[in-house]
Amino acid sequence: PTNVMAGPLQPSSVAPSGAPAKKDKLVVPTCWELFLGGRKCCPACACLTFFGLGWLFVIIFLAKIRQEGDEIFSFEANDVKASLIVQQFYAFEEAKSELRGCTDDAHNENQEACEADSACEWDTSMTGGGRNGEKPVKCKTKQLCPTPEPRMRERPLVYDGGPAWVGVIYEAENGGNVLDDANLEYIRKFEKELLTTLNGVERADGTPSPWDQDWCRLAYPEGPRDVAGRCAAPMSITNLFAMTSEGRQKTKAQVEAGFSYGGKALSCICTDEDTLCSICTPEGALKGVNASTGALNVVSWPPQVLACLTAQMPGAASGATTAAPTTAAPAPAANAMCASQQQAMGGDVLEAAKGFFSDYCKTKPSCQYSPPMVSVACSSTVFYHPTHLAEGLVKGAEKDAVLEKICDETNIGWWTMKRAQLPISFDCSRASKATSFARVSFFAGGTGSATEGDVFENDYVLGRKGWYAKEQQLEREIETESGGSIRMMLFSAVTIRSQYLSILLVDGVLSIVSLFLVWAYMWWT
Repeated sequence: PTNVMAGPLQPSSVAPSGAPAKKDKLVVPTCWELFLGGRKCCPACACLTFFGLGWLFVIIFLAKIRQEGDEIFSFEANDVKASLIVQQFYAFEEAKSELRGCTDDAHNENQEACEADSACEWDTSMTGGGRNGEKPVKCKTKQLCPTPEPRMRERPLVYDGGPAWVGVIYEAENGGNVLDDANLEYIRKFEKELLTTLNGVERADGTPSPWDQDWCRLAYPEGPRDVAGRCAAPMSITNLFAMTSEGRQKTKAQVEAGFSYGGKALSCICTDEDTLCSICTPEGALKGVNASTGALNVVSWPPQVLACLTAQMPGAASGATTAAPTTAAPAPAANAMCASQQQAMGGDVLEAAKGFFSDYCKTKPSCQYSPPMVSVACSSTVFYHPTHLAEGLVKGAEKDAVLEKICDETNIGWWTMKRAQLPISFDCSRASKATSFARVSFFAGGTGSATEGDVFENDYVLGRKGWYAKEQQLEREIETESGGSIRMMLFSAVTIRSQYLSILLVDGVLSIVSLFLVWAYMWWT
């Protein structure tokens, strides 16, 4: 045995097993390993190489964004660049999904082909369109019984092939309740400014352009077409809590003026009291319907309802016919059908409306004046609490009654508004009905011009003093005033791309800073 005190042990020529021992091989690092370890070229070359590659890709990416703009983030499917059989498969799928008709490419790209089809007509008004000069739909299906053309801003503004929608999400911070009186008042103040002057919003040329004067979608009353429209009611949480005595009287005046979903005639059944409709029985049937013959006798209806109906629809009680709406002259081949439709609209109006009233009474409805979109008969299409009323929202017992209505599944109008404006997590079974979130939505109004989307985006929304910049300023003001108890987050069809790009910009800056910090750490350590 080797004496350990005599010096270091030397490898034995014989392994413990008796087999000759193998000599250790010297592992020589490769050039790449020497480069990574800083022993090739220079000590910092590896770090600088990867840092430079990172910057190179960032520069290439930014150049690509500059060249293509936000189209680089398009959600449209990419071109198929695979083998022929794959291309044929996708071509077959695309062909199956294309609907043959007046709006397909064969008709829309060829005026002669469109006009040669008896079911189609060529529209020179270019009422479709999208952003960046996208081609509008010009070939359309003929209307056999034409309806009047939409009036100024009666339809939503078209942007990027769809309606220019706007939505705001409200959040009560720290688990608060967005339905608290104080938070609802902050929402009311925010929406009043948002949907009117918006802190002096301007167009690109510096011209003041209030939302309610130039851009809101308009609703028009029943009757003559030369009557001016008003801003359509938004789907707002404040409207649900707006039916104070003053709110109901304002709604009554608007409904009786024709600003309703069912027309002036239906407003005859509306009242200021939260009671069952006077033309319905407690069992959910329509008063005056003969059980055996099904005939309608309106003698049992309240006299004030009959008097109102007679004034709104001459012949409603006497059985005389009413004039059908005036429309453009139908095509000759459709004369018979259109004539039969107009004849059906005449005659005994109440008898024709019996089916509607019967179905309406089955829900045992209240005919009290209601918030927008809650009642087909007793809701105004233009009511908006913050700009129409001086007093605040309902409180106390009236507010509790509203919360009971929106949690009643049998009350279709209120229940639908609850589902549209409050989250699924809103628990109606709890004694204290609370939620941290709510939302409002509305649309900009358009004329159908092919360029209106680009004008709306570049001339109004995205300017330095444009609508989006002013809205962000208003958000900060309300959040500061509330002490952080309520937070607003706006999204829209126009700004959603800019908001995505803003998030990308922040992430890009953070990534670059992180890359620099990693490089600095590697350099100094």
